[in-house]
Amino acid sequence: MNIINLTLHDINIVEKDDLRVIPPSGMVARCETEKVLIGNVNGINIYKIKYGDVTGLPPMNKNTIYITSALVAQAVKDVRNDVFIPNDFMRDDKGVIKGCKSLAQV
Repeated sequence: MNIINLTLHDINIVEKDDLRVIPPSGMVARCETEKVLIGNVNGINIYKIKYGDVTGLPPMNKNTIYITSALVAQAVKDVRNDVFIPNDFMRDDKGVIKGCKSLAQV
């Protein structure tokens, strides 16, 4: 099975004592966004974000799964079964994500 990482970051998957690194593919799946200024609180602009179409997600391909952001996975959950997100995060003592133990569908 081919695993294609459509994020900007390495996906580090810890399997027992092994570390599997899935590097970015160079392609990035994203949701189009539109931000609308709705106010200001104490000098900080406040926006409403509207999410649109998914871009950068290749067509389904037999024997291939794609790792994307949760936002992209959520947007295509009813039409794609080949899109996954990192799951079961592992963090260091400062709370920084260092990897995950599995992948999941939304």
